[in-house]
Amino acid sequence: MRATDWRMPLYSHEPAHDARGLSRYDIEIRRLYHQIADAIENPRLPTLQNTDGDPIELTTMTYDLGVTAAEAFDRLWPLATLRGKPHVDDERYDAAGGLEAAVLTWLKAGNRKHKDWDNTTLGTLRLDGSRLVIEVNSARRRERITKEISKRFGSRATPVETTTADIVKELQDWRARRGEAAESMTFSTEPERTPEIQALEAELMQKHRDAWIDTKVPALGNRTPREAAKTANGRERLEALLSDFARSAERRSSTFQPDLGDLRRRLGLA
Repeated sequence: MRATDWRMPLYSHEPAHDARGLSRYDIEIRRLYHQIADAIENPRLPTLQNTDGDPIELTTMTYDLGVTAAEAFDRLWPLATLRGKPHVDDERYDAAGGLEAAVLTWLKAGNRKHKDWDNTTLGTLRLDGSRLVIEVNSARRRERITKEISKRFGSRATPVETTTADIVKELQDWRARRGEAAESMTFSTEPERTPEIQALEAELMQKHRDAWIDTKVPALGNRTPREAAKTANGRERLEALLSDFARSAERRSSTFQPDLGDLRRRLGLA
């Protein structure tokens, strides 16, 4: 329970309290203190979902399609076309004008969670010759695109490799490794953060921010941050939650620090 949750029913019954009055809530106050301390010392990992509400599971699938790039493109482009507009980038052609490569954005109309959204990006299809690399972010989308490839290419499409990454598990493993390192060392040192690692961190944080804004948060009364920002009480809860994020970030490494300024701007709090 957060302090704002605990305070609201308390003050609705007794709007003013002195030290003597608060002593009647000694047990409740102590319990709240320990709950807050535990949340600070043992923060729960975020629940990451894509814009359809599916758990995030980054997947890269590679196929040999067994056909030319031009033929593959003809079979794939409907997946990247919405309302007659193709969403295709980075086309590359040979000297004779034949297509060699292209990047197609797989998308659909509307959105399962956000009824006001015009479309949803489901994944990216990177075509290079007969080789196709597919990037999706959930098991549901992986299963769906697998069926699409089978329908459009049949037995000609040969799976080459499939890799998946569970972001939450990676964060848990990373946290465990950092904890073990802290116990075995008499001093702390920040591991080398290469440009590749920094780029991955930035990508993960951006995806988490995008998902978090429209994810129901128990600390916000099971509302999303976007919904909470529309009421005075919700904004107070949001500010308390973001302040908690800031305090936690100060005690930790710069790795995975949230961009609170960006969150505040997007929620209309800045």
